[in-house]
Amino acid sequence: MSSMRTFTLFIFSLFLLGAGILLADNDYVISLDGGESFYVNDGNDALDVSDNWTFEAWIKVGSYVAGNYECIMDRRTVFSFYLISDTTEPIGDYAVKFVARDGTSIVASLVSDSLVTMSFGTWYHVAATYDGIEAKLYVNDILADSNSDPDWNLTAATTAINIGGRYWGYYSRQMSNTDIDEIRVSNIARSLASMQTSVDDPPYSPDSTTILLMHLNDQGNPPTYESGTDPILNGTSGDDDITSIDYVSPGNLTMGDQSAPVFASTYPKVLNETPTTLDLAVQINEDGIAYYVVLEDSADAPTVAEVKAGTGSGGAAAIANGNMTLTADIDSIKTITGLTQNTDYDIYVVAEDDEIPPNIQSSTTKIDASTTIADVTPPEFAATYPKIIETTTTTLELAVQINEDGKAYFVVLENDATAPSVSDVKAGTGNGGEPAIDNGEILLSADTENSAIIDSLSESTDYDIYVVAEDDAVPPNTQSSVTKIDASTLLNYRTKSSGDWFARGIWERYNGNEWIDADSSPTSADNTITIQNSHIVTLADTVTIDQVTIEANGQLTVMENGYLIINNGSGIDMNVFGTLRKEGNGVIARLNTPTTVFNEGSKFELAGTNKYIIVANWDRNSTCEISGEIGGDMTSTYHTDQSFGNFVWNCPNQTSNVYFSGALDDIKGNFQLIDTNGYEFRLTGTVGDDPTVYVEGNVEISGGILNLTSGDNNIYFVCDSNYVQTGGEIKATGTGSGNLRFGPLSGSGYSGTFTHSGGIFNPDNIQVRSSYTLTLNSDMNIDDAPFTVYGTLICGTYRVYGTADFKIGSTGYLTLTDNMDVDNTPIILDGTIDFGTYTLTGDSTFTIGSTGVIKTAHTNGLDGSINFADSLCYLNADADYEFNGTAPQITGNLLPTNITDGLIINNSAGVTLSRNTTISGGKTGLKLLSGNLIVPEDSLFTFGIDGGWSEANENSFISGAVAKIRNSTSIFTFPIGRDSVYRRLSIIPSSSEETTFKAEYFHEPYSDTSTCEEGFGNISTTEYWTLDRTDGIAAAKVMRDNSKSIRKINGLLQMK
Repeated sequence: MSSMRTFTLFIFSLFLLGAGILLADNDYVISLDGGESFYVNDGNDALDVSDNWTFEAWIKVGSYVAGNYECIMDRRTVFSFYLISDTTEPIGDYAVKFVARDGTSIVASLVSDSLVTMSFGTWYHVAATYDGIEAKLYVNDILADSNSDPDWNLTAATTAINIGGRYWGYYSRQMSNTDIDEIRVSNIARSLASMQTSVDDPPYSPDSTTILLMHLNDQGNPPTYESGTDPILNGTSGDDDITSIDYVSPGNLTMGDQSAPVFASTYPKVLNETPTTLDLAVQINEDGIAYYVVLEDSADAPTVAEVKAGTGSGGAAAIANGNMTLTADIDSIKTITGLTQNTDYDIYVVAEDDEIPPNIQSSTTKIDASTTIADVTPPEFAATYPKIIETTTTTLELAVQINEDGKAYFVVLENDATAPSVSDVKAGTGNGGEPAIDNGEILLSADTENSAIIDSLSESTDYDIYVVAEDDAVPPNTQSSVTKIDASTLLNYRTKSSGDWFARGIWERYNGNEWIDADSSPTSADNTITIQNSHIVTLADTVTIDQVTIEANGQLTVMENGYLIINNGSGIDMNVFGTLRKEGNGVIARLNTPTTVFNEGSKFELAGTNKYIIVANWDRNSTCEISGEIGGDMTSTYHTDQSFGNFVWNCPNQTSNVYFSGALDDIKGNFQLIDTNGYEFRLTGTVGDDPTVYVEGNVEISGGILNLTSGDNNIYFVCDSNYVQTGGEIKATGTGSGNLRFGPLSGSGYSGTFTHSGGIFNPDNIQVRSSYTLTLNSDMNIDDAPFTVYGTLICGTYRVYGTADFKIGSTGYLTLTDNMDVDNTPIILDGTIDFGTYTLTGDSTFTIGSTGVIKTAHTNGLDGSINFADSLCYLNADADYEFNGTAPQITGNLLPTNITDGLIINNSAGVTLSRNTTISGGKTGLKLLSGNLIVPEDSLFTFGIDGGWSEANENSFISGAVAKIRNSTSIFTFPIGRDSVYRRLSIIPSSSEETTFKAEYFHEPYSDTSTCEEGFGNISTTEYWTLDRTDGIAAAKVMRDNSKSIRKINGLLQMK
């Protein structure tokens, strides 16, 4: 094959595109189709290669006959190189095998199928080699198999090498469908790099180790061969039926790469000159090697060969030389060392590619280069450096800046430690090698600050930091002395006595071991600041602080002209357990939204003219007290819209009415109004929406004027606990409604007391909500303010009175624990009044609505419980009336004669009906819980058409005459008895005609026991019933029974 580049490219194309492409323009290959082969006879015993050999060829197999020993090459009794079946996954179309023989026996073998999958119609380069120790089998550039079998020394013989066939005397076989080319036999083990395995490989040329080389390009008959020089093969060649038609074209292939590489634009070049070094940068357009020599300036130019050999012109010694392995289009840099400072040099470079043989550039390229002048001056710190730029409780940030590139070394030592030397600092130790608390180094660029965090330090502790810098010269220039910085982690301060903030004598600080006198007063630049128990610190100037704690009984007072700035630092910035007080025009300002906390028992007192309240988180047991010369606007502008704990207003020097416009609406603790200097404390007026002001603790008014609303806004002033008024005034003067509410709108379990022992109590409207139980500890004069109870009202010995309605709402509950006189107060009952045995007296009206419930234990019943003029009592028939005493009761004449809802008997001593009464409704009806309802002689208790009863039993029934108006045929049972005997009687009307039946039970003999009607055996001598039809025409069947058993005589009597 005359052009291996073309052939190799053909292989590459075939790998990509399969077998359909023909090999053209590459001279020829021989196509074997089953009847052809060729051979070369031995001569000079040159084919006896023994213990160093290589056999190789290019093949393209179209098909083959398995087991037929289709040989690529074969020498009888010596070796065979042939096709076999692939038996290892993944299975290919075929595999190749090379064997050594000892006669007819195979003594060693190599097989390709374990690592390579071979396909029909594809060109492969196959080669077998042996170096006296290890035999190898290659397919293209893959090592397919290898071993070190001791029998790989090939035996000597006189037979020919057969190519494409096998001749063993009594039989011969040829390859059935294979193209073959570029056959080579060598008496050395050739390396993979020296074989044709890639598209860029050049064609083979015979060398001293080549025994046999066949290009098959001259269409010889027989094919011709070439040989090397040691030994020279001079045997004859021959063929079996090879003719010109067996030579075919392999495809469009060309010779291998014959062009030298080209430098990329601007390359080669010199970078990074220093006094003793420089960097050589090279880039070419293909893989290869660059060679260079460094010569004196203006030295004679060397040749290409001299540069490659590392010398100057005529073999003169170079100052430096070397080579660089290059990857195509990738910049490569080599540092050249050992140069002299401030010197000019000539650098010559030449490049070659990695072809075999390589293509080298035809001329060298010269670069002018110079080293720099050596730097002998140490760097200098910039002004103010080194310095600490950030401090925390346990860290320091050290910043350094110098005037050239380099680095700084530092060590951290205890305060007042012996100063270390330059070498100590560079070594990271204290003086004489003593351990440092911390050490490190900081890389620096010229005129640029860089820093390092020094951590794990102790709080509030003084340190000495020593720093030394050096540049990046080779060798570096180091400063001759160290620089010391005094540094401290954030200092903890506390008071040791009372006094002015800026009087340093009142302060002490912690030095890491003990508290010592402070050198100055603290600021926000320090760590924690504590005002201790019983110490009072005053501030009449400006200071910025954070992390301040005021202990219980400690106090910080911002005086006239004082200006306290609370900064947003770490954690809580103002933590108050004692008192923070502001006087005169003193200012407490906030910087960057700090956190202020008033804890349980703490207090903020606004005692001056500056009306701004500090913004804080308020514990419900903390106090905000306003006691200054205050007047006018106290809206949210002055931070009154916070959620406070206790809120106290005690301003004996108040200058005018103050108005909050609904801003003050959330008090978790108590509200105290003590003094307003005759002016008003106005919760709302005309600005904003209708507010709801919640006081979760007590409302305590001892003085001052609380105006709930002074305009057209409505307000709900909610007290969730006790209301105590010993003086002052509560009122609402606006057109809106000033509503006093006891208990929140939702929830349960709230309770409190009402005490009014002095002052004026005059809200517009009063309610006890369903969540709340109010106990009177004094009379409540509601005057003209309607009073509605939806929760529970316990009056005790006190009363509610006035001219407005006193209403018990549908969910309300009023309990009397003593007699109450409400004077002219109208009573409206939609809820429940539990009178007990007490009397409610009044001169106005008593009205019970349909949802009302009256419970009485008074022996005179309703007449004893309600002491209003009969003409002023309006007892609704739809209400419920319960008698729950423990002594015998009467119902009283106030009980409606026609009850449409419920009558409840819950008195074991019994309740006597005061007059004829009818239960006509079916909602509750008559409920017999305990004790009897006693109907006196000549009186009657009637169940209307819809009237019914429940709960009757042996201990609770009707004793006396009972009537039932019936208009249906369903059964009705009279819950009747006498004394302690319960004897029910049931009727089943015969028709739906409205009819009245009257029944009564007697626990005594009937007056005539001698006459017994037909069907009865005798008449009882202990009891009897009467049953009358008093109105209507319906008959009824009658059944009598008792609560214990059904009598034997239990027949149905027919009432006709």
